[in-house]
Amino acid sequence: MIPKIIIKDDVLTEYGGIDLWIHEEAEFKTEYHGGEGFTLARIPDDINQMMVDDMEEALGKDIKPVESFLRLSTETIHSDIRIHSDSAHADFACVVYFNNPPEKGKYGTAFWDHTVHGKEFDNHDVIGGRINVEWNRLLREDSGDITKWSMNRVVEMKKNRMVTYPSKFFHSRYPFKGWGKDKSDGRVTWTLGY
Repeated sequence: MIPKIIIKDDVLTEYGGIDLWIHEEAEFKTEYHGGEGFTLARIPDDINQMMVDDMEEALGKDIKPVESFLRLSTETIHSDIRIHSDSAHADFACVVYFNNPPEKGKYGTAFWDHTVHGKEFDNHDVIGGRINVEWNRLLREDSGDITKWSMNRVVEMKKNRMVTYPSKFFHSRYPFKGWGKDKSDGRVTWTLGY
């Protein structure tokens, strides 16, 4: 059984090579999911498998990836408030950071309590292929309204640090406002749903 939140440092054994691939070859493009654009890079199968193998080693168990991609945030890309849960996609979520924060302070992944739902929302209530109405409402109306939330924890980012948690937990990148101009100096993370 996996505890609620797991944090491990130095999780990717080939971190340097993967980081080099990201900065020299990875192509970040805007993809639209649920009507919203995300700046993502798709990971070649061999690199992805190597990263998944390292995750399995860190967790001490086999995992079945549902989605895996790199995500970029900068001062102009994805700098809005977007508190959400991901339980429609996978049981667990994982983030691995590919950079240190630009300065001291709280940077990383924040976990939140919603004024009505508390710390989590389980969206496995999918009927006939339709996503739960309340989950959609939370994304449309509450995810960007900070008055609906109180922060309960920030897992601080650090190069090659992994944080994994139940995908039903409300979370966001933190701070909301990004930094940098592109993948060379912005916030790059590996996001894995399993």
